[in-house]
Amino acid sequence: MLSNLIYLIFILILSWSPSGFGAANNDKEQADTQSTFLKGELVVPKAPVGDEDEPAPLDWDKTIVSRSVGQVGDRPDAESQILNAFKNGQLAYFFQRYEEAMAYWLPLAKKGFADAQSNVAWMYQNGLGVEKDLAQAVNWYNKAATQQQAVAQNNLGSLHDQGLGVERDLNKAFTWFEKSANNNYRFGQYNLGLAYLEGKGTEVNKKLAEFWLRKALASGVDQAKAKLDDLKVLQSTSAH
Repeated sequence: MLSNLIYLIFILILSWSPSGFGAANNDKEQADTQSTFLKGELVVPKAPVGDEDEPAPLDWDKTIVSRSVGQVGDRPDAESQILNAFKNGQLAYFFQRYEEAMAYWLPLAKKGFADAQSNVAWMYQNGLGVEKDLAQAVNWYNKAATQQQAVAQNNLGSLHDQGLGVERDLNKAFTWFEKSANNNYRFGQYNLGLAYLEGKGTEVNKKLAEFWLRKALASGVDQAKAKLDDLKVLQSTSAH
């Protein structure tokens, strides 16, 4: 009962925070490195939100189970074990018990759970609860990204763009940003818009740049506004 109450408080805090705790400590870094793309944030469970005009996203529990339960066995209690382990890892991370979070997530990641794979990659990328290892980060992001995990796709694109843990390749970076954006991840949308704006890994396309930057801004990526303002200046200059 107490653990459920603590987790409820945890969820309420996440719902109040606009960007989730995975990105909270990286706001300055993100704001200072727009030209090298924004990293994403740790995968966190969020309650469905929405209104009559916009349907709510899938409930995170059902999403996790549909992707993972078949990969860890057919036991009747497999679903609850997956969800409990994943949530316990989130709770440990929230209280900065990073080694404990890894102890929960790594077994799930090894069994093919995409969200856990993305979180393990984040931990290796940032040296949280484990020694920093960008090659391992790339490895785990790849595993999650090939399962259509949008955060992993975006972060893998960022590593390819910056040449971190992998040889720099703007074409691969663009491909992963495009996949992430099409999977409705806000930082993937921003990064794809920025790629079209700056011609990174693709030809400059102002219309597509505006399209994706507007979607990112609508999803809460405030940095997109400055890029849209830059785009307006470019369009005004070209018109003359």
